[in-house]
Amino acid sequence: FIEVEFVKGVPVKLTNKTDGTVKTDPLELFLYANEIAGRNGIGRIDIVENRFVGIKSRGVYETPGGTLLREAHMDLEGICMDREVKRITEGLSNEFARLCYNGFWFAPEME
Repeated sequence: FIEVEFVKGVPVKLTNKTDGTVKTDPLELFLYANEIAGRNGIGRIDIVENRFVGIKSRGVYETPGGTLLREAHMDLEGICMDREVKRITEGLSNEFARLCYNGFWFAPEME
């Protein structure tokens, strides 16, 4: 199994408890998370999206390392955050994702 260590919410160490592999460099950590999670079928989604311009499109995305690290972080949040803080962060996260997806990266709302 995999153990992920976080400091201030940032993954700083990934340890494979099965073979003893340890990664601490951010890029190597992410690439190794990609390798391990991808090998185990984690992080692939096939969805129908509602595009900003009013059409639907099918998207297939793969981010095995990102999914592994996000799930570990979500578990950590569940332990560390109270219910109200979690509710607020989920709302802000959804709004941030909406603005990014719709191309508003440099819009005043992003500040």
